[in-house]
Amino acid sequence: MKRRKFITALLLPATAWMVGCKKYDSWDTIVKGRVVAENNQPVEGVKFQFYGVKETRVFKQEFTFDTTGQSNREGYYQLSYLIPSSTDIAQLIGVDTTAFDLGKTHDLLIENPAGQYIQLGGPVGVLPKDFGKTTVFNFLLRKR
Repeated sequence: MKRRKFITALLLPATAWMVGCKKYDSWDTIVKGRVVAENNQPVEGVKFQFYGVKETRVFKQEFTFDTTGQSNREGYYQLSYLIPSSTDIAQLIGVDTTAFDLGKTHDLLIENPAGQYIQLGGPVGVLPKDFGKTTVFNFLLRKR
């Protein structure tokens, strides 16, 4: 009995340390959300690119991963990737298609925490603290 308590006392801190030191590249990072039009109807076919970059030098970046996907009939999209540990930041951006030329014929606005849509000026970042988790970004597609 004393031996079991001793071994448990030895192993418990090590186990707690291993659980506390979660390695974010052990789980897929999921970016998902919904795209709606101004009339709040779902928009199908909006293409997104989810990619990671590593800062190599001043003003120099190297891609660490790249995947694409698009919104379905209900307007929902989901992209997931097991982000490499060398990634400094992951980013999500809308991609031009024949149906939606972002910046020319359509604008993509992102929903802020207050529920308002604001103009998207570039990619949306996913920070390393959120790697291995699910992040939700909802968008509004507005015709120019």
